[in-house]
Amino acid sequence: MLSLLIATVSFSQTVVEKTQELSKIAAKGYFYDAIQNPDNGNIEVTYKFKKGSKDADATYETYYFDKNLTFIKNEETTITVKDKDSYTQTYVNATVGGCTSFSILSMSLNLTKETWNYTWNADKKSSLLKELKTKQLS
Repeated sequence: MLSLLIATVSFSQTVVEKTQELSKIAAKGYFYDAIQNPDNGNIEVTYKFKKGSKDADATYETYYFDKNLTFIKNEETTITVKDKDSYTQTYVNATVGGCTSFSILSMSLNLTKETWNYTWNADKKSSLLKELKTKQLS
């Protein structure tokens, strides 16, 4: 059984403690943020969790408390995570000399251009190398 324990200390050194039960879903998640709302002074404690392993959405549950740590409400918020676009990276590599015993004393400059194309894999939530092109420039 997990619960939320909040303690505040006022200037007169009195400690106020209150316990609030977490929902089962929030208990499986992790503590994300705690702020004091500057408008009304209420405390907002947020937990982040995923509903399913294949779920691409980020889900948050926020618990609201007043200044005296009395529970007001809890609210669930879901944010859709967008897929990333494909992108390309280009590199130019330069080497001097040969790579075999016959051309080891050669002082020629060799330039190679590499183009890496990456695509977004939504299942793994990472970029994967789709294509590598190599071109000899000189």
